[in-house]
Amino acid sequence: MAVTIPDPKGDAPEDRPTDQAGPPRDADTARRALRRERSPDEQEARRTKLRTTAEWVTLAISTLIVLGLIGLTTYFYVTAQNTPAAVEVEPRLSETYQAGSRFYLPLTIRNTGGETGEEVRIRVSVTDPSGRQEAAEVMVTFLAGGGSSKAVAAFGSDPRQGRIEAVVVSYLEP
Repeated sequence: MAVTIPDPKGDAPEDRPTDQAGPPRDADTARRALRRERSPDEQEARRTKLRTTAEWVTLAISTLIVLGLIGLTTYFYVTAQNTPAAVEVEPRLSETYQAGSRFYLPLTIRNTGGETGEEVRIRVSVTDPSGRQEAAEVMVTFLAGGGSSKAVAAFGSDPRQGRIEAVVVSYLEP
């Protein structure tokens, strides 16, 4: 149903739905009425100004992220070593421990080269004071250039009481 309301300027009456007749009822309606009073140019200028500020902030942050990624990629490319894998084994005798009848010798395996080594095989031998020799093998699946890994070799005799020999047996080139 439409109600005819006379125009306050004295012009011809217009048809409006009854729920829009009279003064604004809440804050949202009042804001909408104020927006209608602004010219379309003023509204567009205000929207552009707000949008431009947000766009500039977003652009600045995005640019910093992209430049940072480009810088890191360039740094890693320039400083990368192309030397072959050079694997070293370091037995950590001071950290040897016993559990049950077995002795466990922690090892640190390092790749000081630039290339990756896969399936790195290490043989650790312990020769006790009586001359009896015992060996254990350890395999590290992946050892990145400049990386290190920790492993443990198990023996029946105490490695602290004998002579230890740790050697790299082999590795695969990726």
